[in-house]
Amino acid sequence: MNLKDFLSAFQQFCILDFIVVALCFGSAFYVHNIDHPANFVPFLLSDIDNQLSEEIISDVYIVASTALVGAIVSCCLWITKKVDLSILKVLSSYLFAVAFTDLITAVLQYIVGRPRPDTLALCGSLEECSNVLNPEKMRYQFRSLPSGNSAQSMAGSIFTTFLLCNIWESSSLFSTIFKFSPICFSLFIGSLEITNRTNHVDDVVMGYFIGALVGFITFSTFKSGIENDKDGSSGYTRGGNRHELLSSKRI
Repeated sequence: MNLKDFLSAFQQFCILDFIVVALCFGSAFYVHNIDHPANFVPFLLSDIDNQLSEEIISDVYIVASTALVGAIVSCCLWITKKVDLSILKVLSSYLFAVAFTDLITAVLQYIVGRPRPDTLALCGSLEECSNVLNPEKMRYQFRSLPSGNSAQSMAGSIFTTFLLCNIWESSSLFSTIFKFSPICFSLFIGSLEITNRTNHVDDVVMGYFIGALVGFITFSTFKSGIENDKDGSSGYTRGGNRHELLSSKRI
C-alpha cells in the first residue's frame, strides 16, 4: 500500500475523527479528576442549603444512554437511508458532539467551582467540606455549573433530531413528535437534575445552551462534509464533457 492509498483509507474510515473523539473524552476525564487547589474559593454560593440530593438514575446510566444508545440510534437511522462507510462519519460526528461537550463542561466546572444545591446539608459548612468529603466527593460537590449530563444529552439530542429531520421528510404529526423525541429525552434528564437537587436550574439551562450549540455546529459540519463527498464523487456523463453533480438538497 502506497502513501496515497494509506491516506485515502485513513480518511475513508474516519480514523482521524475517532482519534479526536478519543482525545476529547480523555482530556475531559483528566480535567474531571483534577483536584481543586488548597486555596480554592467557590463561586456562586446562592441556593446551596437544599436537602440532600436523591439520585434516582445513576450518572453512569445517563452517560451510557447518551453516548452509546444515542450513537446506535443515529447509526440505525442512517442505515435506513444508505449502507456504506459513511455510517462511520455519522458515528464519529455524534460521538464528537458528546465528547467535545463533555470537555467544555469539564473545564468550565473546574474554573467556576460552583457548589451543588445540597452542599450545606452534606458538609454543614463550606469550610468543613474538605474534612467531611473524600477527594472524589469533593471534586463532584463543587462542579455544578454547567450541568454535564444536561449538556451531553442535549448535544446528542440536537444531532439526532437534525439527522431525523433530514432523513425523514414526512410532515405528519407522528413524524413531528418522533423527531422531537430525542430533545424530550434531554429535557427529562435536565428535569431530573433539578428535582433530585443535583444541579441548580441555571446550571441545567447553561448545559442545554452549550450542548445545543455544539450539537448544531457538529451536525452542520457533518452535513457539509457529506454533501462535499457527494459532489466530489460525481463523474462525467456518458459522451459529455461536463460534470453531472448531485442535485439533492438533503443529505
